[in-house]
Amino acid sequence: MAHVPMDDVRQLFNDNKQKSWTGLQQTLKQHKGKTNDIEDSIIDTLMLITQRLVQAKEPYPNSPEQMQRVLEYEMSKAMA
Repeated sequence: MAHVPMDDVRQLFNDNKQKSWTGLQQTLKQHKGKTNDIEDSIIDTLMLITQRLVQAKEPYPNSPEQMQRVLEYEMSKAMA
């Protein structure tokens, strides 16, 4: 699973009012377990990735497209 659907990324980006990785973690927690929402397996993976990004002090992206690139890059590294 090295792909996060753009619709999901856009939703997470827009729902994250803090525009930070820690804010994204909170947003992911809000989406977890909801039916007709982002798959929990994607949320679990993104939670691990965002934790690494927080620890690495990576800058938060300026757009959903940038965020998708960062997340997919981190997912590909995790699966290598």
